[in-house]
Amino acid sequence: MLTARQAELLEYLRAQAANGRCPTFREMQKAMGFNNPAGVYHLLAGLEARGAIRRARRRARAIEVVAPSPTQRGDAPPTLEHVPLAVLRAELARRGYALLRPVPAPVSAPIRHDVSTTQKAVNP
Repeated sequence: MLTARQAELLEYLRAQAANGRCPTFREMQKAMGFNNPAGVYHLLAGLEARGAIRRARRRARAIEVVAPSPTQRGDAPPTLEHVPLAVLRAELARRGYALLRPVPAPVSAPIRHDVSTTQKAVNP
């Protein structure tokens, strides 16, 4: 999972790669709003460690974006709506959190039976 700043830099790199060139450290520094290129270096190191980019050593502007963007993959970022409740509870327990009150199960609408439509009158 990427941090917000790493994701921002990765999108900037994708946009620059679409133009056919890789930006310099100074250009990335300016685009990200850093005061020096050390912040860019740390972000690139994190992206490389997570497998999002590849860098060629001792070559200027040699950054290759490896990870596909979410729109290229065709799936949206995961949200908690897609995680089963049991998995959430297990993860919270693993991390040492306890639910103070149980999460209620979803309530379905009550089923109403109308006697006049469900039962037929019997003629004696």
